[in-house]
Amino acid sequence: MSMCGISTQEIAIISIIIVSVLILLFIVSLSKSISTEKKSIDGKTKTFNVEEANIKIKEKFLFQKEIKVLDIFVKNFSTKYLIVPKVALKNFIAPKSSKIFFNSISGKIVDFVFFDKINLNPVLVVDIFDNTMGDESIKEIDKDLVTALKVVSLPLISIQIKDDILEKDILPEITSILEPAVKSINGEIKTVEDLKII
Repeated sequence: MSMCGISTQEIAIISIIIVSVLILLFIVSLSKSISTEKKSIDGKTKTFNVEEANIKIKEKFLFQKEIKVLDIFVKNFSTKYLIVPKVALKNFIAPKSSKIFFNSISGKIVDFVFFDKINLNPVLVVDIFDNTMGDESIKEIDKDLVTALKVVSLPLISIQIKDDILEKDILPEITSILEPAVKSINGEIKTVEDLKII
């Protein structure tokens, strides 16, 4: 027996109970934390404060060669088209009914999308591959991306860039897709050449 009239065996049992309660409290606290994280992922209730928002501005939004390609596109096509870099498919493709396929492709990003300036519909997708950006191992474009663009009838052009970027290497294929394209505007079929930006 100990000094307070409690046996060593009783002290051991009380210690086990206290440790068990502490473990149980830790587990409950941890499950609440996981539950809160899950809610924040689902976008339901969690609001992040400044200390929790572990983000920064990317050092490079576009690589130098992507900037040069964009400059070529803007110089040659910006009167009729809005050329937007780094666009996620979910920004211009929507699900019809089931979201299974859409969810699998919605986060995929393409390098450039050409939108017509009249109604801002996408008319062309361009993906570039540059050996300086670690793309040299990519031999073909993602099959689901290709399928998605086929389903919505958007042409896809892949351009592989090795060293120098020359307009003569890029423009013919893009022009061949854009110029003969037809668009239905207010029930009238017009060629891209007929479209006038007001």
